[in-house]
Amino acid sequence: MPHINSALPRSPHANHNKHSVVKQVKPVIVVGGGWAGLTAAIELVRHEIPTILLESAKQLGGRARRVPFENKVCAINNSDAETSPKKQAAIPVDNGQHLLIGAYESTLSIFRTIGVREDSILKRQRLTLNIKRRYRRDVKITAGRLPAPLHIAWGLLFARGLSITDRIRALTFCAAMSNIDFTLDKDESCLNLFNRYQQTDVIIKCLWEPLCLATLNTKIDIASAHIFLRMLREVFTHARTDSDFLYTYTDLGATFPEPAMEYIEKNGGNIRLGQRVIELNIKNLRIQGVKLNNTTIECEQVILATPHSVTQKLTAPYTELRPLHDQLKELDHQPICTVYLQYPSNTRLNTEMIGLEGTTSQWIFDRSIYGQFGLMAIVISSDGNHMSLDNDALCELVEKEISELFPQWSSALKRMVIREKRATFHSTTNCNQFRPGNKTAVNGLWVAGDYTNTGLPATLESAVRSGSRCAHTLVKSLQC
Repeated sequence: MPHINSALPRSPHANHNKHSVVKQVKPVIVVGGGWAGLTAAIELVRHEIPTILLESAKQLGGRARRVPFENKVCAINNSDAETSPKKQAAIPVDNGQHLLIGAYESTLSIFRTIGVREDSILKRQRLTLNIKRRYRRDVKITAGRLPAPLHIAWGLLFARGLSITDRIRALTFCAAMSNIDFTLDKDESCLNLFNRYQQTDVIIKCLWEPLCLATLNTKIDIASAHIFLRMLREVFTHARTDSDFLYTYTDLGATFPEPAMEYIEKNGGNIRLGQRVIELNIKNLRIQGVKLNNTTIECEQVILATPHSVTQKLTAPYTELRPLHDQLKELDHQPICTVYLQYPSNTRLNTEMIGLEGTTSQWIFDRSIYGQFGLMAIVISSDGNHMSLDNDALCELVEKEISELFPQWSSALKRMVIREKRATFHSTTNCNQFRPGNKTAVNGLWVAGDYTNTGLPATLESAVRSGSRCAHTLVKSLQC
């Protein structure tokens, strides 16, 4: 959730001066139409560089895209949920419920670049954490209206459901992290860090663990404290509005992939769906082209904006890329499950999102903000016993938990399970040492994605920042 400005100009009409004119004859190939690939393509065409974006699926967005809500229990794994004319009639939802943060400066910048106004797609809300506990008093933490980081101190000081000891320990932890600029000499697990600073069980369960799971998608006993603290610093220490929650008014497809596609094609780029790159053509330490199932495209520059597991496979045959391949091999992946439950239309939360403690279900989002009244999205981050349940059993479990917490609600009318089995890389202790930069050992071959060395967890912001940085570095190399 970075606060650092994008290195590229923000205006879509940025200087196309002689320094932006490059000796580029063959188009740059961007492989992958997720948020990193789309961002890279936007920045390339903005600099008047011929660009072809190849996406293996039949829609853009990668792991943050629109899918249809079917009137049945089903699972959608990775890119299997592709839109067809028959499915378009179904209610549009997302392949995983995402929440943007005010500190997503690169993401908000790319929205502005393609002409998307923040207030047209996002509802900005001051940070409020509502944690509903199964057997104990609920917790509510609301950021104050003070400058950062005092707004967080205010929120902790006047939090509901926390004891004096809980509040003092949380404030002491925040002060201690601020004193060391949220950096550690040596990485350790988040749980070990919390225990070292004597965080109470309540603070861990109702604050630090939910934040860790939501941002790192990794359990606290193995999650990287380096990455977690970087997230805290970016979100809570610069500007008060950085910690705002940004809820989208539309599904993820309409939020970014669709306007991004329109911008890219309007500015001379070419997007080709259903085109899977199966092999790279590398000779004499230089990229020569990419091979698809039915054709080969010659090129001099390629950005692999693919998931790290796909990038690993594509780089495997090449000795010169062995170090990169071995790095990526060390990065494991983690799932995210989203259970959609359609209740009667008058069913509501008293806020857009509530955290759940003591249950398999972790977060529940009320999608009435989308105009989908009564539809709830229940998110379960990281691995766990729920992954061994079939979809019927998982729905039954989640519905039972929801009925215990909200006994006044009627039974769900429809339900759907979406399992993104490789939703994020695994943000474990010391994983940063395996995250590559954008430039590879092969001339003209680049990598982009949330798994690169942005220092951030596997968020949309990390993907966008990586794509922007990659394109910027590529443009500079062509100007030399």
